[in-house]
Amino acid sequence: MQEAGRAQAAVLDSLQAQIADNTADATRADRDNGAASSDVNAATAELPALTTERQLARANTLVGGSDLPLVALDAYWRAAQAASSDPKLACSIDWWALAGIGRTESNHGRYAGGEAAPDGRVTEPIYGIALDGSRGTAVIRDSDKGALDGDPGIDRAVGVMQFIPSTWKRYGADLSGDGIADPQNVYDGALSAARYLCATSKDLVNDAGLNAAYFSYNHSLAYVSTVLARSRAYQQLGVPSANRRG
Repeated sequence: MQEAGRAQAAVLDSLQAQIADNTADATRADRDNGAASSDVNAATAELPALTTERQLARANTLVGGSDLPLVALDAYWRAAQAASSDPKLACSIDWWALAGIGRTESNHGRYAGGEAAPDGRVTEPIYGIALDGSRGTAVIRDSDKGALDGDPGIDRAVGVMQFIPSTWKRYGADLSGDGIADPQNVYDGALSAARYLCATSKDLVNDAGLNAAYFSYNHSLAYVSTVLARSRAYQQLGVPSANRRG
């Protein structure tokens, strides 16, 4: 009987040990599964950011042989097409005429250290210096209570194409399709600049018309020379014309 009891006890001990081992294995498995699940959840949470990062990188890929991001080229091209197709503007303009301004005013939306997202909105808002008469500027009192430029006391040029708030109020237009005319959006800024240029000259393909329009945009002969040279350089990239008026 004693031997039988000892045998039963040994079997019981063995079973209990197996149960303990199985419990430990199950605990480790649960822990590993939990860690794996946590990794999956973390990776899933990162997907939107990674997708946005990839889209941003793609939008800002440079056109071969230039400093021109694809999203900026698309904005200038669509803006020129829209402006040259508008019978109210009756204006001959091509994308490169806008690209010269965009490069000079904000480096195609990269001036503040940001870049343009696929929808055209810059990742870092762009504001010019206070137009208070210092540093050779004209004095332009506040016209928008700081709504666009963040300054309720004095005006500043804003956005990719550097519009003064009062001028934006007149020429600002939506090209991005979100229903908002936003100077911090390269699509909206490009179309608005086209509308402004077309109000000055109907021939924005030849140097005479471009010089007049660029001078209206910024009363500086040095500015006109710089923008025209950059525009003509972009024209040589071989991108198809967007000008619907030939």
